[in-house]
Order: sequence, then C-alpha cells, then structure tokens
Amino acid sequence: MVGAERGNAPPLHGRVAAVLSEVLRIKGEERTAFASDDPLYEGGVGMDSLDAATFSVLLEREFGSDPYRAKVFPRTVGDVLAFFEAREEG
Repeated sequence: MVGAERGNAPPLHGRVAAVLSEVLRIKGEERTAFASDDPLYEGGVGMDSLDAATFSVLLEREFGSDPYRAKVFPRTVGDVLAFFEAREEG
C-alpha cells in the first residue's frame, strides 16, 4: 500500500498518496492509503474527469510536472509512481 501515513514508505509514494488524499478530501471523501494497482477511476480511487484535472494541478504544484501535461494518461496509482520514478532516474 502507498500511504501518506506510513513512515517507512518511500518519500515519492507518500507524496503521491498525499496528493490523492487531497483530491478525495475536496470531494468530501477520506482515504490515505492506496495500492499501486488501484485504478484511479472506476473500481478504485473513483476519480472522475474533474478529479483528474484537480489531481493534475496538485501534482504539478507538488512535483513541478504531472503525467497528464506530459500526455501520459495513468490508469493506476502505480502508473503515476512510474512516471515520477522515471523522471527521477532520467
């Protein structure tokens, strides 16, 4: 699980989880832990298109970039993590 509350989680995972938690908080939902294979949309986190736009803005604010702006459209939490991990390596 990727969780903002887990002290042993890698910093990247915690940061992404915190951004996802904020998107859900804005919707009036509460969740702080996410599995890498959780879908971002139906059947998982439950984001809609407005949530995805908010997620994009908050990722941009947190990381200085985001997958949506780079024309990468993540389907899972792991896809978002992979995007930022690749940027850290490259």
